Amino acid sequence: MPKKLQKSENIAEKAKQARIEAENIAKKKASEAKQKAHEAATLAKTDRTEANTKSALLIKAREASKKAAAEKALAENALKNAQNKIAEDQTKANAAHKLIEKDRLAVKKAKEEQQAKNDAANKAIAAQIDANNKAIEAKNALAKADQEHAQLIAKLSADKVAADKALRNINADKKAIQNAQKARSEAEKALAKAVSDRDKAKKKSIKEAADKAAKNARKAREAAQKAINDAKSKLATHKSAEQIAAEKVKADREAATKAQIAKSAADMAATKAQVAKNEAEKIAISAQQAQAAAEKIASDAKSHLHSDEQADKKARLLVEADKKAAKKAEEAKKAKEIAEETAKDAAEKAKDAKDAAETAAIAAEERAQAAEKVAEKAAKAAADLKGILWPKSTMTDDHVVEAFVNKVCGCWIRVKSGGYNSKDAIVNDLAKILNEIFDMCGIPHIGTKIYYKPSSTSHGLFEALEWKMSINAEIFNGKSISKHDFYEVVETIYHEGRHAEQSWLLCVQNLFEKRKWNKNKKQYEVLNTYLIIRYEPERIFNMALGTALKRKEIPVDSAGNMSKYYTNLLKLIEKWRKSRSTGDTRCIYSNIGKSDHWYHRYQLIPQELDAFLIQENLRNEFIRSTVHGNDFKETADKLRHICRHCGGKNHNHLMSNIPVNKIPR
Repeated sequence: MPKKLQKSENIAEKAKQARIEAENIAKKKASEAKQKAHEAATLAKTDRTEANTKSALLIKAREASKKAAAEKALAENALKNAQNKIAEDQTKANAAHKLIEKDRLAVKKAKEEQQAKNDAANKAIAAQIDANNKAIEAKNALAKADQEHAQLIAKLSADKVAADKALRNINADKKAIQNAQKARSEAEKALAKAVSDRDKAKKKSIKEAADKAAKNARKAREAAQKAINDAKSKLATHKSAEQIAAEKVKADREAATKAQIAKSAADMAATKAQVAKNEAEKIAISAQQAQAAAEKIASDAKSHLHSDEQADKKARLLVEADKKAAKKAEEAKKAKEIAEETAKDAAEKAKDAKDAAETAAIAAEERAQAAEKVAEKAAKAAADLKGILWPKSTMTDDHVVEAFVNKVCGCWIRVKSGGYNSKDAIVNDLAKILNEIFDMCGIPHIGTKIYYKPSSTSHGLFEALEWKMSINAEIFNGKSISKHDFYEVVETIYHEGRHAEQSWLLCVQNLFEKRKWNKNKKQYEVLNTYLIIRYEPERIFNMALGTALKRKEIPVDSAGNMSKYYTNLLKLIEKWRKSRSTGDTRCIYSNIGKSDHWYHRYQLIPQELDAFLIQENLRNEFIRSTVHGNDFKETADKLRHICRHCGGKNHNHLMSNIPVNKIPR
């Protein structure tokens, strides 16, 4: 129930009880007056009767009558006052009812606003669920991309093996071409020898020369045919390898076009090779025909050896046939050169295909790396989406301060009613309230040590290495607990609690700045934590590490309202970090009690100034709050901490920036 409505209903209830009480008192007094009047009238009647006989009693009756009249007047006045009081209470009750009605309207409006907030929260939850679903889809897409990447790598590896095999085949083809060239050279030598033998045949026997020339021509033809067959076989093998390589390269979507071009070029080269083969076969047929003609001439020469003229004529025919054979051999040479050129083109095309395959492999690798980067970014985004908003709240937030004040006032009510049997119990209960506030802010609970030190200027201390605060219960310096003493303990506990929050925020932010993304584990981690200086127990350090790893990367809300808040918080944390454990800070803490100058510099240490400003927030809430049990409005206003040196709240006077070694002692 809202505070204003509760307050209004309490006022109305009190007014109602006061009205009923006033009515009862008025009725009671009226009844008593009426009873007395009745008794007086009865007595007067009796006296009047007796007055007829006793004149002495007449005077007494008159006096009693006067007294009754006076009492009746008093009763009437009391009744009139009661009626006025009732009317006044009724007016107050009407005002209270109006206030209740106003509060009811406010409650209705608050409920509507709360409903709007609930709707917004539901929308936010729906958005979160949608975001989680998208994160799952991104994760599935990442897994699919990894699978496709693995398949692509395997396919590229197979293509590389095929390309290497094709390259080896090309090298073998080159060797075969070299062998064919060698055979051609040998054929040319044989042809030259045949020509030489033909020339010698003119001087020797035409028959022997013709036989030898025919034999040499036959051998040359067979060698050429063999070279052609080898080239044909190698080209066929090369063509098959090229086709296999082209078919495998084609599987890569990015290299499909280049592989197709390479395949077409290889097919064209194979076609040219086939044409060259056909030409070579034609030349071989021509060579066979030339050989047949030579054999016929030789036969004719055998049958006509007795005729020198015919022999000369046949010799001339043989020379012409040799010329034709040489011409055919030259054509075969040219055809072979064409075949070699075609094979060379095919080799270059195969090389281009291999280069295209390698380029495709590089492109695929780059795509895979890009996919990995996208996946890593998606994983980071998913981790950030699941991350916690930090900090949840801080002890400076209005709703946190208000919650603390409400709980403390409840504790004060128990103190006034005698609900505690010791001062320690009161301190422990207030420390328990502080830990409940820590739950709201996401801070680990702290322990409490209680000590009694009379005449001490220190009311409390927070010890980060033990994660405990020490409270001087000697503040309660009497048998009964005064408002002043209780309030000072409350402020001390909140002040030291803020120091605990400062240590926690510093630790989490420090670890957050050190965390790195592990792309293999798809999560954040902090390396070499054993090298990090500890200012708190290991248990607290590990809790801070867990919080730092789960934090969102950019802690802003849906409306972007947290960025400024977060920036200011980081600036504050940086001030705490720079002043922690410095020589000046330790020197100031060691000399707090020596003079007002030192105490002033103590108040200006960033951590202490922040904690004193938090106390101001606490005082303002006590002054403002109307919660039941808040008896501290005046106490809070009177106990404002002022600068001992300047007597005010202005911390910018000359002593603020004087070097520590120049402070008067």
